[in-house]
Amino acid sequence: MSNHENLTEWALSRGYKLNGIKAHAFAGRGLGVLAERNIEPGEVLMTIPMSAVRTAETLPKKIIESLHSCSNNGLLAVELAQDESSEYAIWRQSLPSMEDFQTLPVTWEEGVAKFLPSKARGVLSKQAAKIQKDWDAVSAGHINISFEEFRYFWLLINTRTFYHTPPKMKLPPVNSDECLAVVPYGDYFNHADIGCKVSYSASSYEITADRRYDRGEEVLISYGSHSNDLLLVEYGFIFDGNRWDETTLDDVVIPLLSEDRKKILQDEGYWLNYHLDRDGACYRTKVAVRLLCMPLRQWRRGLAKGFDDDDRYKRIVNGLLLKVFGNYRSIVRGRLEQISKLTAGVHVQRDILRRRWGQIDAIILAAIEQIKN
Repeated sequence: MSNHENLTEWALSRGYKLNGIKAHAFAGRGLGVLAERNIEPGEVLMTIPMSAVRTAETLPKKIIESLHSCSNNGLLAVELAQDESSEYAIWRQSLPSMEDFQTLPVTWEEGVAKFLPSKARGVLSKQAAKIQKDWDAVSAGHINISFEEFRYFWLLINTRTFYHTPPKMKLPPVNSDECLAVVPYGDYFNHADIGCKVSYSASSYEITADRRYDRGEEVLISYGSHSNDLLLVEYGFIFDGNRWDETTLDDVVIPLLSEDRKKILQDEGYWLNYHLDRDGACYRTKVAVRLLCMPLRQWRRGLAKGFDDDDRYKRIVNGLLLKVFGNYRSIVRGRLEQISKLTAGVHVQRDILRRRWGQIDAIILAAIEQIKN
């Protein structure tokens, strides 16, 4: 019996209910979930008893007491690292190895990671800080584990958990990053920008079909409305056609602004976070670009009452946006040339960099066409 067939048997023995689906090994992509028959929208495909789920509330008391200031991600990582029970042995054997994580930028050499888009580098910096903070807590708690081993389990938890809040929680959580649940077998579902509905109650998690799936088709869930920069850093993959994809324009908008214009944008709450997606430049970008070509008093009036996209400044604004996009394309070409000469890292890392910058170029080209048409 194959490992994924063992997993299905294990899940059923734990009280899972599987309806028309099973774990399946996809060549080159690890485990996923496959439709065993035609599935209709609204069918409950998987029910996972809460007794099989791990959360902050199920952690051993000794782990919580010894690891002060450690995040739930870190706490769950330590528990998984120390787990040698037979109860979850089959599931643990199916988990990715450290080698499988070589597409996660936190594992890359700096000589490779420096070529990530600035948005991805920002997400990576925050992730690395979280890992370091948790490692400091683990070190202070005298847990017998190396940094490399801890980071591996931290990444396992980070890439596989579901959202969860305790049943007794009445107010929304202050930090949603702490609302984590390890859901064995449920974590085999791969991502799509729109996928099956995931819900939970005090007794179980349920995964419900969002659409029709044909027999033999992979069944997918959505990890959230995430850009490819975030998906790359948090999960180690990107994909074409991501409806939520976007790229930051900060690097090409900021150089156009004088110091006094920067100060005005800061005072008005429109400094940084300029983005471009399939709908074009975001409102914040247009506000900043309008400041380059409008009298200040008129700009402030537009900010208060709303700008007219068809006013006499439209042609100038569009011209400035085309300049911004042209400058960004120059950066993209430069990055692609640098990556083509790169020898650091491994092939899969260089390839994902090439693909990511190619996706960004496609977003820019679509925005240029939008303005021209």
